[in-house]
Amino acid sequence: MKRLLLLALLAACDNPSAVREPPPIRSMTFFMILDPDAATQPLLVRPASAYGRLEQLAGRVERGSQVVAALAPAEDESHDFYACSGRYGGLNGYAYPRCLDFDFRPEFGATYTVRGTARGYPSASATTTVPGDFRIVSVRATGTPPGTQGLQATWTRSAGAFRYVVALRSQGLVKCLYRSTECAVDYEPHDWLLVTTDTTFSTIVPAEGVGRGQPGEWLLDVYAMERSVFEYLTTGSVAQPYPIPPVQNVRGGYGAVGAWVRRSENLGSHRDTEAQR
Repeated sequence: MKRLLLLALLAACDNPSAVREPPPIRSMTFFMILDPDAATQPLLVRPASAYGRLEQLAGRVERGSQVVAALAPAEDESHDFYACSGRYGGLNGYAYPRCLDFDFRPEFGATYTVRGTARGYPSASATTTVPGDFRIVSVRATGTPPGTQGLQATWTRSAGAFRYVVALRSQGLVKCLYRSTECAVDYEPHDWLLVTTDTTFSTIVPAEGVGRGQPGEWLLDVYAMERSVFEYLTTGSVAQPYPIPPVQNVRGGYGAVGAWVRRSENLGSHRDTEAQR
C-alpha cells in the first residue's frame, strides 16, 4: 500500500526529480518572559523564516479587556535591540529580529495576552500568567566555590509556579564579561542547574559545574517559572535529520510568551556562607 501511494504521488508531479524550494513561512515568532521586577517587558519578534522582514510591526499587551501597553515603532530595525539582547542574550543568530519594549510592570498572579501584527503576516498572540511572589527563607553553602561541599536552600511557595529552577551565578564573571570578551572563551552559563517542584533541596554541586566562574561574589538564583516558558526552554531537539520543535504557546505563529519570578541570595566571596531570614 505504501509503495502504491508513493507511485501515485510521483505520477502527480510534472518532474519528480526536480528540486523545489518550499514556500516561505509567513508567520511571526515570539519570545517574551514577563518579569514583575522589571520596569519594561521586551518582546522579541522575528519572521519564522528568513524570507521577509517585519514591516508595520505593532504590538500590545492586554489584561482582560484592558490594554496595558501598546507599541508601533518606527521601521528602524535596530530600535531597542538592547532591551531584548540584555534580557534574552545576543541576537546574531536571528534573521531580521525586531524588539518591542513595553513600558509596564506586570503584577504577581495576573494574566496577560500579548498580540502582534505586521504587514503581510497573520496576527499572533499568546497568554501567560505571572507566578506569585515568594522569598528565599534560608541558604547554606559550603566549599570553594560555594556549594561544592554542600548546598541547601529553602523558600516560600510561589502560587502558580510550574517548576523552580535553581542556579549559581558568579558576579565576578558577570563583571569580567562586561570588561572583556576573553572571559567567555571557556564559559558555559548552564553548567549547573537544579529543577524541582519542591521548595527545599540539599545537594552537592559538582566542582566542574562552577569551576569556570571568576573570583568574587556568588549568587544563588531561584526562578519560579510559569509552564510555557519552562517547557519552551527545556523541550525540543536540534538533532538531525528531523529536528523536534519545543513546546510553544503562540497562536497564529510560533514561539512562547511566559513569565517568571526570580529571587537571589548573595553567597559571598568563595567562603562558607549561611543566610537565614
